[in-house]
Amino acid sequence: MPTPTDINKELQKRIDQYIRKTLKDIKVEAADEFDANFNRQAFFNEKLAIDEKKLCY
Repeated sequence: MPTPTDINKELQKRIDQYIRKTLKDIKVEAADEFDANFNRQAFFNEKLAIDEKKLCY
């Protein structure tokens, strides 16, 4: 029978793998979305309107 320590190590290993895979998926999706925006020239031809009254420093 596995000890609680072994179970905790295995659980931590699975959690770490899950987090790595999730972050990799997010990275790929973000890169794809950036590329799509770049190809559409979305927002690249417009000046960013900033309300300085709402900025907090």
